[in-house]
Amino acid sequence: MEDAAEPILIYSTFSDLANAETVAERLIAERLGACVNLIENVKSFFEWEGKLQKEHEIVMLIKTVRRLEADVMDFITRHHSYNEPAILVLPITGGADGYLEWAVGQVKQG
Repeated sequence: MEDAAEPILIYSTFSDLANAETVAERLIAERLGACVNLIENVKSFFEWEGKLQKEHEIVMLIKTVRRLEADVMDFITRHHSYNEPAILVLPITGGADGYLEWAVGQVKQG
């Protein structure tokens, strides 16, 4: 597969389900992601502004391709309720060929 069409997984977290669902639906509608999974009721522990934080969050997993990485990250940043959202890009090093071909075909081309 060419580099630009390389499948990737983008991870982010959200504080509330409504914001996560809105972003997920729009990512699919704009063909920035082939599939978005939301995993509810995740307990996150982190230090913020010198204090230990314990928050319930929603994890978002977006299946997309390398050429849309910057567009997806920008979209999340613009529509996220956090000032500094967690956004991580993870390579997909393997998987079911048929699923990966489907995912690549579902997103914006070129």
